[in-house]
Amino acid sequence: MAVPRFVWCAVISAIILALAWGGRDVLYTILQNFLPMLGYWTICFGCILFIEHFGFRPRNGGYDLSGWQDQKRMPWGLAGVGALVIGIGFSFLGMAQTWYVAPVAKKIGAVGGDVGDYLALVSVCIFYPILRTLEIRVLGR
Repeated sequence: MAVPRFVWCAVISAIILALAWGGRDVLYTILQNFLPMLGYWTICFGCILFIEHFGFRPRNGGYDLSGWQDQKRMPWGLAGVGALVIGIGFSFLGMAQTWYVAPVAKKIGAVGGDVGDYLALVSVCIFYPILRTLEIRVLGR
């Protein structure tokens, strides 16, 4: 017997309400600990998009709007994933968070300085063009 959709909505809403009610006093702490992690990822991803849009797409004829759903015409994305992983790895070397202070961050100030964003940005700016050029030469797209 199938459960009606409104029952699922009511149950999920009750669960969300209970979680929100229980966590309302610690939301600020959760956000303080979680949002910097999103910042590291966003820096890497934004840099990859910027380099791809202004560096590689104009040289490769722009965006192929007719092939957006054809897997054989889309880029593999290995360069983007590789640069993202490298950038996140470098960000761990310079992060200064409440739960972890990295070796590079410990050398800055008394409690450490968060230079993970800068390390991630520089590493992606160096590695993505190299990896994307290799991806285009080896895989052809």
